[in-house]
Amino acid sequence: MKYSNKAISDALSVINSRRRNAEAKAEERAINFKTEHPELAEIEREMADTTLGLFKAISNCPDPKKVVNELKEKNLGFQKARKALFEACGVDENYLKPDYTCKKCN
Repeated sequence: MKYSNKAISDALSVINSRRRNAEAKAEERAINFKTEHPELAEIEREMADTTLGLFKAISNCPDPKKVVNELKEKNLGFQKARKALFEACGVDENYLKPDYTCKKCN
C-alpha cells in the first residue's frame, strides 16, 4: 500500500512534534532539578572538564596513558556521585533524558 505525500508529511509532523515536546519537557525537568540541586550542575561541569582534560592529555602529554587512567577514575567517581544524587532524590538516573513516545527509535 502506497501512502500519499500528505499522509507521510502529516505523520512526520506528528513525530517531530512529539519529539520536540519530549525534549522540551526534559529540558524543563533539568532546569527545575538543577535549581533544586545545584550540586548536579557542578558534577556535570566536572565531568565535562575531565573530557576536556582527556583531549589535552592525548594531544600534549608525553605519557597520556597515566593521565587518561587518572581522568577515567575521576570521571567514574563523578558518575557515581551523579547516580547517588538521583537515588537520594528518589528519581531514576534517566529522569533528565527525554521520554520519547517510541523507545525503539527515539
